[in-house]
Amino acid sequence: MNLIRKFVSIMLSVIMVVSLFTIIPSTAFAASGIEYIERSWDSANQRVVSETKTCSDYETLSSRSDLTLENGKWYVVNGDAAISNRVTVSGKAHLILYKGTLTCKDGIRLSKGNSLFVYQRK
Repeated sequence: MNLIRKFVSIMLSVIMVVSLFTIIPSTAFAASGIEYIERSWDSANQRVVSETKTCSDYETLSSRSDLTLENGKWYVVNGDAAISNRVTVSGKAHLILYKGTLTCKDGIRLSKGNSLFVYQRK
């Protein structure tokens, strides 16, 4: 349980830090989608690799009481949103922190076998 709490604390800290950088170009939400940065580890060269990608099929998050981040779906924070109950992750969900802050008042539940991938805006 402590490991889960530490993970959630770290994820929320990352969300808060990234949300501080909210200067957004007006062309970011073009008809072709939203650009984000995907980072991965290049083990051959022992370095982090950044790649700009585009997501065109996503749900914009808004304030609500309940939220389940579902398998294979993409979610975008584009303005301040607050979720009053615990956020649940089901499967492999993707979250792009674009503009504003996401406040999960009761934390994020990430059970074994589920994954939450968090990306930064371009």
